[in-house]
Amino acid sequence: MKKLFPFPSLDQGSTDRHANLVLQLMLKAQGIGYNIVPDGVYGPKTIEAVKLLQRLYLVNQTGNFDQATRAGYLKWMHIDIDAIPDLSTETVVPENDPKQAEMALLDTEAKEYYGDPGAGG
Repeated sequence: MKKLFPFPSLDQGSTDRHANLVLQLMLKAQGIGYNIVPDGVYGPKTIEAVKLLQRLYLVNQTGNFDQATRAGYLKWMHIDIDAIPDLSTETVVPENDPKQAEMALLDTEAKEYYGDPGAGG
């Protein structure tokens, strides 16, 4: 399964800190979660930002990052999910691509700080 997000959906109060952090950073990057402090907690400010996102996509405003919200995000961002490589397996970062190397480093640091959600711990 191709993974653009490290989560299929997230509900209010989700305890998956890594996935919540990715969602918060995504919202901030879009300028929707400008008042969010990315902390991995799916709290009131994250819910408010998700509802605003849902209002933009004309989907039910639940505050949960569900499949309809995800589909709206992909469409709004003009992302063709079929054009994205399958990331469900280990990815090798080319040494000559500094941006990918930096992203891999940030991902590693986030996993060390928040824990690796795939580690089952």
